[in-house]
Amino acid sequence: MAFTSLGTTFDIANYTGSLYGISNEEAPLLNMIGSLNGGKPIGGKTWEWQTYALKSPGYGTRTVEGTAPSYAGKTREHVSNVTMQFKYGVELSYDAMSNSGLLASHAGGFTTDADQSVGIEGSNPVRDEMAWQLVQQIKEAAVDVNYEFWNSTYVNPTTNAAGRSTRGLLEAITTNVLALDNTGPVDLTGSPTADSTLGVPVGTTYIEDLLKLMFDNSAPRSGLVLFCNSTQKVKITQAYTNQGLLAPRDRTVGGVAVDTLMLDFATVGVVLDRHLPQDEIVILNPSVVMPAFTTVPGKGHFFTEPKPSDGDSLKMMLYGSIGLEYGPEIWHGKITGLTT
Repeated sequence: MAFTSLGTTFDIANYTGSLYGISNEEAPLLNMIGSLNGGKPIGGKTWEWQTYALKSPGYGTRTVEGTAPSYAGKTREHVSNVTMQFKYGVELSYDAMSNSGLLASHAGGFTTDADQSVGIEGSNPVRDEMAWQLVQQIKEAAVDVNYEFWNSTYVNPTTNAAGRSTRGLLEAITTNVLALDNTGPVDLTGSPTADSTLGVPVGTTYIEDLLKLMFDNSAPRSGLVLFCNSTQKVKITQAYTNQGLLAPRDRTVGGVAVDTLMLDFATVGVVLDRHLPQDEIVILNPSVVMPAFTTVPGKGHFFTEPKPSDGDSLKMMLYGSIGLEYGPEIWHGKITGLTT
C-alpha cells in the first residue's frame, strides 16, 4: 500500500467515502515525553548531561572533639548521547497533485474514458494530495522515533560512511536489571543468560523485586511508569487479580484490566507500547526523559522543505535530527527473559 519514488495518477487512486488508516499510529513513549514538538534543542549532533552522588550515610560521623574534619568534595560524571537523522521524502507529479476530483474505477481501470467517471455518490476526501502525504510521513516519523527510543543501539561514527544512532532505553538501562532464566533470577546487573529461552512468568514477585532494587539504588519512587507489550500486559493483569478472581462482581460487566499497581515501593502506572520486546518490562521515570533536537538555523528542528526536481513534479523532504536524553539510567529499571 505504498508507491516508491515518483507518485503519479497511475499510482494514486482516488475513491469516495471515509478514509481509515489501518497501521499503528501510536507512539506512547514519545507522546509522554514531549512528542515531535517538545523536548530540548541542542546546538550539535552530540550532547551530554551530568550526575553526582553523595557519600554513604555514616561516613565522617562520630568525630573526636577538637579534631579537623575530613576534607572531601564531590566529583561529577557525564553521560552523552547522539542524535540520529530521520528523513522522509514525497515526490508527486503535477498531474497527481491536480486530480483530486478524478475517481478511479472499481473495475481497477485508468484505461478508458469510461473508467474515469464512476456513477457513485460521494467525493474524494483527499483534496490536497501533497499535504495528505506529508501528514502520513509525520505519523510514520513519530512511530519510528518511538521505536528507536526503545531499541536503538548507540553508534557515533568517526566518518560520514555510516549513520548515527541514538542510545535507546533498553541499551541505556544497565544498573537496575532483573535478568531471568527458567530457574528464576540469575543476575541483577547483566543481560539474560544463555539458558533464558524458556522464559519466566512475570508473576508479582519480579516487578516488586525490580522496584526494591531501584529503591536500594536510591532511585526516586514517584511518577514511575511501567511499559510493556501485549503479552506482559495480559500477564500483569492476571497476576495482580489472581487470574481475575479478585475482579469486582457485577451482573452486567465482566473482566478486569490493571492500569495501576500500588506496591510497597511505589505506585506505578501501566502503559502498553508495541515497540517493546514481548519478553521485557521497563519501569521508567519519565520526568528525566526527553527528546533532544539538533536545531537547523532558520528552519527549526523538525520541518518540511521542497527539494529540486528534474521533471514535472514536486519533491518535499521531512527532516529531523533527534536523540534521546534519558537522565540517570539508575532511575529506571527493566526485567528481561520473561515468558512470551
